[in-house]
Amino acid sequence: MQTNNIMDKIVTSLPIQIIDIYNDYNKHVVASNINVINANEYSKEYELNCWVRDFRSQSNLIFINVYDGSTSYNLQVVCNKDTLNNFNDLENLRGATIFIKGNIIKSLSKSVSEGQEIEMQCTYIKPIGLVNDSNSIILAKKIQLDTLRNHQHLRTDLWKQIFEEFKEFWTRFKVYQNIYKIRTTIIKHIHKFFNANNFYNLDPNVITTSDCEGAGETFNISCLDANKIVKDTENNIRQKYNLDELDDVNNSYDENDMSQSNAFLNTLKKINYAFDATNKTIDSESNTNLYNKDFFGKKSYLTVSSQLQLEALCAGLSRVYTLNPSFRAEESKTNRHLACFTHLEYEIAFIDLNQLMDFSEHLVKYVIKNILIDCKSEYDNLNKFVSIGIIDKLKNIINKPFERITYSKAIELIELNKTKILKTYSKEVFDKDISHWGDDLGSYCEKYICDYIYEKPVLVYNYPKDLKSFYMKLNDDNKTVQSCDLLCNQLGELIGSSIREDDYDKLIQRMDDKNMDKSVLQWYTDLRKNSTFSHGGAGLGLDRLVNFCCLMNGNIRDVVPFPVAYGECNY
Repeated sequence: MQTNNIMDKIVTSLPIQIIDIYNDYNKHVVASNINVINANEYSKEYELNCWVRDFRSQSNLIFINVYDGSTSYNLQVVCNKDTLNNFNDLENLRGATIFIKGNIIKSLSKSVSEGQEIEMQCTYIKPIGLVNDSNSIILAKKIQLDTLRNHQHLRTDLWKQIFEEFKEFWTRFKVYQNIYKIRTTIIKHIHKFFNANNFYNLDPNVITTSDCEGAGETFNISCLDANKIVKDTENNIRQKYNLDELDDVNNSYDENDMSQSNAFLNTLKKINYAFDATNKTIDSESNTNLYNKDFFGKKSYLTVSSQLQLEALCAGLSRVYTLNPSFRAEESKTNRHLACFTHLEYEIAFIDLNQLMDFSEHLVKYVIKNILIDCKSEYDNLNKFVSIGIIDKLKNIINKPFERITYSKAIELIELNKTKILKTYSKEVFDKDISHWGDDLGSYCEKYICDYIYEKPVLVYNYPKDLKSFYMKLNDDNKTVQSCDLLCNQLGELIGSSIREDDYDKLIQRMDDKNMDKSVLQWYTDLRKNSTFSHGGAGLGLDRLVNFCCLMNGNIRDVVPFPVAYGECNY
């Protein structure tokens, strides 16, 4: 559980990083103007998860240079045969993921290079993910940039009616000035929060060849003329089956002439066969060589999530995030859905599910606490008219710890409160909509749990594996995965998160179970073959967060400049 104040930017439950070690040394030695003699007395024990940059062995000593992406400096780890029990078991660990423990002291090297003011005297070392492929590019000491380009995964409502018709004038009205000021401030504090916790802000490609979620709700990208493809295919089939004779038969057709009737019927059969062949040809070409003529030479999509690429970046950088747009071709026009939305996603190395829940809770509380301070006048205006009660709602969020329950507990609560749920949402929810184990919770059931049972946000974790995506880590029961959704009052789901599956064989099995095409994700599965490591991450719809922070039971389209949603793309 997190113990630090929500106003603090640093989440103390996150793993220690190399930058933290250097900062502590500088704080106690350099900044305090302690003389060299006292600097030599500096000694602190640390545990660290990291990757091996270099590995050198001697008869009684092993020198390992490690990094974790938090700083450009390496940390030298010294392993002594006399003090390290498994010294003789260590092989060349270059490129591997390791866990180490030892004392940090001032470097004993006579010629200390820049950034190597300190070193770790190792007392314990455990390999976590070895490089199993001897030809892996991870092991290369020198790599040209053009080579790396082929291995980039290894680089590291009256007013409402008026506005519905004249959205381009929204910013001229005070309510939207307030909303957009709050939106901007939310983004500012998101960046501050991640920067304070040593994250890299990186934006991966939004044109991709894979469907991250595996749901198939993607926007296809093509420069091909679909009408021309159909027309050309039909013309080819028409010529192949000599369908031009249809015009002659039709023009001279006499229904009393039996021979003409038979000829006409035969022609119709030929037409039906031909058009069936047309459809089959188009379908076949769609899956084979048709896209060879397209812009990328293969089928491509607008991304539904940047997660997979962030996982690749996380390997070597430890902590990464993006505010990329994501696109979902979901035919849903609820007050929570957009076809194009700003997607806050983050990946963190070497964490467990509790740490991930700590981080997500801390993020939401930190942002809300600071926008209430920075946007006081805007909230005073919203609280008087459009969003009466918004300030109390948000204060309630930051003043109480979020509830944490399992999915099974959530189902139990839904079944126990079935009658109340049906009564509360009598126009929206029916008996068939009440969730049972193995079902999605449903937005109204989610809101009921937050609004009426706990009266605060709830973190629901350990969902059934069949409900969730292939990349989520299996629990030991082989029925649930280490996933977690943050449910909020009046809204429902705000954040979806999980610990990622880091076992190669289990990941492949999950992909096979879901009948996924593994060939387009070979680069992703490769991350588990070489130097695998535990990690987790989350996705937060920024527009949902803005909606939650600005309106009471609001519509997400009211907080987005020029929204794009199902049946709505007007600009």
